[in-house]
Amino acid sequence: MVAATVGHIEVVRFLVIDCGVDVNTKDNFGGTALMMAATKAHIDVVRFLVIDCGADVNTKDNYGRTALMVAATVGHIEVVRFLVIDCGVDVNTKDNFGGTALMMAATKAHIDVVRFLVIDCGADVNTKDNSGGTALMVAATGGHIDVVRFLVIDCGADMNTKDDYGRTALMVAATVGPIEV
Repeated sequence: MVAATVGHIEVVRFLVIDCGVDVNTKDNFGGTALMMAATKAHIDVVRFLVIDCGADVNTKDNYGRTALMVAATVGHIEVVRFLVIDCGVDVNTKDNFGGTALMMAATKAHIDVVRFLVIDCGADVNTKDNSGGTALMVAATGGHIDVVRFLVIDCGADMNTKDDYGRTALMVAATVGPIEV
């Protein structure tokens, strides 16, 4: 897994092909070599593990996160595109907390990933996590005005939906976000 994390494709190839290491082996947190390569945007390793070795693109770690979710969290659009377009990963899959790849990209202001997931893949902008939060709410919490504008203006995200605490995106932004949001 370390070789996948740092992008050593030849070492990964040797370990999997020549030594027979199981590509779907998990670490103590449930992470796989695919997830680690996705986290670091090593697209060549990601492609090799999936295409040549049959790595399971839908495997979840102990928190329910998939390779798509970790790639979205760190904003690696090329890995996100590959997993969705070439591998058919479901963009609306939820982790153990109800979070989606869209929410994770919105949390970190990765507007290119947010746009791709919504426009090209049809990610549900109004889906709620286990606390009733939405992608709009997490973007507002972080003060990510570009993501907030996109979700509201271009996608019609519901601005009046409330989380389990009765808060709307406006309330969340007023409480913790910058004045611009």
